Amino acid sequence: MLDYLVQAKRYFQQRTGIRVLRNGMLAQNDFQGLLEKMNTEEREADHSADLVKMEMANATADQFANLSQGMNNITLLHDALDQMEKPIRQTVHRLERVEDYLDSEFLRSCKMIRLTVRGRYAKERCTGLALVPALP
Repeated sequence: MLDYLVQAKRYFQQRTGIRVLRNGMLAQNDFQGLLEKMNTEEREADHSADLVKMEMANATADQFANLSQGMNNITLLHDALDQMEKPIRQTVHRLERVEDYLDSEFLRSCKMIRLTVRGRYAKERCTGLALVPALP
């Protein structure tokens, strides 16, 4: 294609008289060969462009396939987490109930200890045993 353009430029850079004289003498086969060569190179360029387009289309299809598979994996993971959520919520609720029970038992025990200590202190005060250390 470039050969054709170079020769066309040379041709049109010549004076008109010389072009007319040469045009009659120049064989038609010279331009015909250049046109055939240009057509061949154009077909090769089109073929290469088609190959690049196909490669890009395949790469894009692979990316979409990977994306689709990733979306399916995310959906499966989401479903698995949803199935695990209900037992976890039930366990949390039960643990909260146990914690509340333990808190109430702890507070009750603290009250009893406080009452026992107060009672023992009052008893010791009255009996004079406060000076004797308590045995473990």
